[in-house]
Amino acid sequence: MKFTSKKILVSLTLISALGLYSCKKSSNSSPQETTADITPGVIVPEKDTKNLITEDKSYISEDLSIEASTEKDKTTGSVYFILKDSDMKGVWGQYNVKSTKFDVEAINEATKEKTKIKFTAYRDNACGFERQMNDGITCPTEKPDFSSLIVKYDPADNAKLENGIFTGTINIQAKGWHTPSYEKDITLEFKINNKLANVITATKPYASKDFSLKAANETRKSSVYFLINDLKPIWGVDQYKTKGTDFKVLAQHGEKLVQLTLTGYRSVGSGVDCGILNMNDGAICYNNFGSVLNVKFDSTKNPNLAEGLYTGKFEILAKGWHVDFAEKVELELAVEVKK
Repeated sequence: MKFTSKKILVSLTLISALGLYSCKKSSNSSPQETTADITPGVIVPEKDTKNLITEDKSYISEDLSIEASTEKDKTTGSVYFILKDSDMKGVWGQYNVKSTKFDVEAINEATKEKTKIKFTAYRDNACGFERQMNDGITCPTEKPDFSSLIVKYDPADNAKLENGIFTGTINIQAKGWHTPSYEKDITLEFKINNKLANVITATKPYASKDFSLKAANETRKSSVYFLINDLKPIWGVDQYKTKGTDFKVLAQHGEKLVQLTLTGYRSVGSGVDCGILNMNDGAICYNNFGSVLNVKFDSTKNPNLAEGLYTGKFEILAKGWHVDFAEKVELELAVEVKK
């Protein structure tokens, strides 16, 4: 059966949605709309959103070195940041580490299921580049002890996150490096609206959940393979050395339809020598039935694309090798090519 691109998407909604992936810094607070009834003459205070992280809004603290400095010496107040209830310790001068990535438990508002979301945090110490959050090193600037904490969400680090709205809290403690008596608890909230889990961009691949768990029944486990266009099922072809399966899809670029090359592969898990398989390969590895679909855009495989935004929709068919299982995976493109 042949599955081809359909319903090519030329939509300003995707163009605006692409802005979710920008890495620009947002202001520390943003106005909140309300539909509540307001009694005339009564001032309703705006909800404080400074400590709220969203998919396109980072948290940025004030300079805490001012609080941590002593009356005796105002220049000895650098501050580092650790995750509460963790084994994270303060460090000094880790020049090869630019930031700290950590996982936080989140709740899917619709399903109430728990999952993990990865965040990136770093300390701005006025040197013009990022430091990991727990690095207390000073900087030879006009503000040598400047210590501001930045925490952000990066969709590229959460490619396997399903569609939905995810909420939770992050508990951080600020600690004085030169004044150990200084401590301050920082509680952050996050609300990540992951509408674009199935959208592939120039920097964000797609990664599914493990389809083998969906395909399995009460009596039998099953691996799952993935088909598009004219791909046929295979078993153990180029196992352990494949770099994935290249396939073509159509995308809209301005008023033209253009072919893009995408790469898909099947992850089977972290077992010894399992690696990745071709996307249409149903082979198991050391009794590992794992079947995670990964699809990415690789600019080196699309060298002749003109600058601009490429959008589209296409489907991949997931099929069980050992059981009767089939499910369509609907994916979208929002690939911006820059020269």
